[in-house]
Amino acid sequence: MARDDQITAEQLMRQLEADPEWVAKRDAREARHAERAKLIAADETSVISDLAAVGVAVSSVYDFVGNQLAPDVALPVLARHLKVEHHPRVREGIIRALGIPSARRVAFDLLCDVYRSERDSTLRWVAANALSGMARFEDVSALPGIEEFAALFPKR
Repeated sequence: MARDDQITAEQLMRQLEADPEWVAKRDAREARHAERAKLIAADETSVISDLAAVGVAVSSVYDFVGNQLAPDVALPVLARHLKVEHHPRVREGIIRALGIPSARRVAFDLLCDVYRSERDSTLRWVAANALSGMARFEDVSALPGIEEFAALFPKR
């Protein structure tokens, strides 16, 4: 049962599309997002190219985040790019892609350095999360500032 003062999603969209101020704000927001996407894609090109050179075809480092883990041949490439200045979004994808046990031998020390030196709190959290994917307890307990994270988890 619909109340008289309720409108459908289609009616709301028609109202919004008729509002020039709303349309201008939406268009400006979409333009900012498109510009950011172009900037990120341009920055990520070198990583994708270097991965292709070792036989790994991806459209983004985020292809390795989630279901498809980075193959061993890609790990040194990703680790090398962790040392290169990249857009924070690209850097985050590289860090996330390296957060797997098989990356430990090429990326553990680098990720520890990122964790220790990163000023961006989100990227620092991402580095801590990546380390948790490959670290042993004794590794993690040696990281400075880890007490704040350890306090979140009860001892077993």
